[in-house]
Order: sequence, then structure tokens, then C-alpha cells
Amino acid sequence: LPRQGRLALKGQGPLSVAIDMVQREAPHLLQNAGVALPGSDGIVDGNVTITVPLVPEVQLRDVAVEGRVRISDAKVPQAIGKHDIQGINLGVEVSPSAFEAKGKFLAGNVPATLSWQHVYGASPEKQPPLRIAAVLYEAERAELGLDLNELVRGEVGVEVSVAQDAKGEPHVHLRADLANAEL
Repeated sequence: LPRQGRLALKGQGPLSVAIDMVQREAPHLLQNAGVALPGSDGIVDGNVTITVPLVPEVQLRDVAVEGRVRISDAKVPQAIGKHDIQGINLGVEVSPSAFEAKGKFLAGNVPATLSWQHVYGASPEKQPPLRIAAVLYEAERAELGLDLNELVRGEVGVEVSVAQDAKGEPHVHLRADLANAEL
């Protein structure tokens, strides 16, 4: 077996610098995801270990990356219409086979959770969906511009999932739990 080289990186800094680095080095990552992050602010803190076999011709598939990255106190202006996404606290676990992101944020003043996993090498239709969940009462629905309070009263659990088909086209699904609501 070839010897292994290990590179351990640890860092902390402004999220805006990390976003600039990603946009400069791999602009297609954020463009293909449909993400626009101008004016984003926050703190990124993490450690990553990269293991590389020490052979003359290294293949990317032979490189293993593991680590944790934490994004805290982040803000994305006008991410949902006129509403800012703020108070973002997101943890990302990176393994050799996948990465997983979980966290909480506020859309305007509405609390929500996010979970997403991406499996390396899996086709788009086999990827787990991005999930955003929230509990919406009358005030939260009004703040988000959902004019449903004449029809629905009380707690409505909402989950938005975004999955891709075989062509990589996104499909957005909304599930609303009306069990604790009054119609």
C-alpha cells in the first residue's frame, strides 16, 4: 500500500471571504445551484483533513476529505423576496462519501430548520432532497405574505423539499400538516 499524506487545515474568518474564494476558484458551484449571495455576512469556522496517497499520479477519486465546518450568525439579504435570511447557524459534516448540512435560520422573523445531504458520485435523482421545515401560525403566514388566515387558523407544519430528476432539473414539493389547525 502506498504511504498516505495528510493535510490538516483549521480556520476561522468572515463568511464573505469564504464565498469570494468559492466564487473565484469554482464559480460554477454557486451558479449551478442558483444561489446568489452578494452582501452575505457571518462567521465560518472549521477543520478539514485531506488524505492523499503519495504516488506519482494521484487521481481525485483517491483523495479523501473529512471534517466539520460551522457557519454562525450569518445573514443573506433579500434571499426570499424582500425578506432576509438571518440568524443562520449551520453545521456541515464532510466525509469521504458525502457531506451533510443541518441548521436553523430565520426567514424574516420566522424560524425554520434546514437539512441536506449530498452523496458524491450519485446521480441527481438518487440524491436526498434539500428539506426546509417550519411551523407557521397566523403571524408567520402573514409575515411571509401567505394570505390564508381567513381559511386556516392555528398551527400549520410546513415542509418544503427540493429534489432533482435524472436531468438535474429541480422539483419543489410542499407538504402542509393541518392536523393542529382549524379550517
